[in-house]
Amino acid sequence: MRFIGLVCTVLICTVFARAQDVAFSQIHALPQYLNPAMTGFFDGNIRASAIYRNQWFAINSPYGKSMLQTVGAAVDGSFLKGKYKRNYLGIGLCVYNDWAGDLSFRTTDATINIAYSKGFGRGDVKHSLALGLQGEFRMYGINAAKAVFSDGVTENISPNVMNFDAGVGLRYHIAFRSRLSWYVAGAYTHILQPRQKFISMGSKTQGKITVHSGAVVDITPRFNLLPSAMFVYQGGLWQVNAGTYVQYIFDSFSDERNGISFGIFSRFANPAPDALIASVRLDYKGFQAVVGYDFNISALHRATNAQGAIELGVSYIAQLQKNKRDKTPCIQF
Repeated sequence: MRFIGLVCTVLICTVFARAQDVAFSQIHALPQYLNPAMTGFFDGNIRASAIYRNQWFAINSPYGKSMLQTVGAAVDGSFLKGKYKRNYLGIGLCVYNDWAGDLSFRTTDATINIAYSKGFGRGDVKHSLALGLQGEFRMYGINAAKAVFSDGVTENISPNVMNFDAGVGLRYHIAFRSRLSWYVAGAYTHILQPRQKFISMGSKTQGKITVHSGAVVDITPRFNLLPSAMFVYQGGLWQVNAGTYVQYIFDSFSDERNGISFGIFSRFANPAPDALIASVRLDYKGFQAVVGYDFNISALHRATNAQGAIELGVSYIAQLQKNKRDKTPCIQF
């Protein structure tokens, strides 16, 4: 009965109310997904990222599959730095796919993102302001053969739904020499609010507001704090993630910030505690690997044995040019 109840809850959430977007605990794993204004916001020329999330894996369906899995990947570039110094044009592509429950409810999403950042300020304090635009293609799918309603009759269900959408974002960043680097940003996505319609009623994709911030604070030559926070509001539901990494730098004389970080974060949703998140991250010569684990403290913690989700993320930033004036003063999450 516990499994049946949980499956019913998941299916209700994913089929008819799943106009909500997926959420990653590692909020900076796919910066373009977070906000189109984050496109190209890194110190380098090309960045590639990927993340895998497996949620509620403690409770498998009778078919041997996890209840909810998500895979995402992105690539973006930062251009025109050499000619215009701290100004740059960011262009990128971000895709993800997730599937949930015994109906194999699938979402495949692809966005093209473009951002322009304008740098200003002199001396030890440098600022930048970026505007980002997003075009989105999304396809929903469902295994209609497994969908049976209360009257025992399988409805005429469209197995695939496709739509287009758009989004916009802003980002402000300030850097005080090497002691403090901080940004704050906001985005509004799903401007067109398209409808996902498997059956006659369907549901509308709600507009989403995202506000997020992060910083790098140099405590000593060897230790940094990397606090971050995110607020998301969509369709009357809200979520808050907040916490920090403590980073140990391997070589305090290097500009590469190679090191290992240990983080603890919390997530609240409407407005109950939802999860505690523990993360470990390694940064080395442009490569980054992160492992995060969600401890479920929500109302479902008994059904899931307090096991929430595991996330695995990797990214790589390539430096194709070594000109110092191409260097973008930005936060490296």
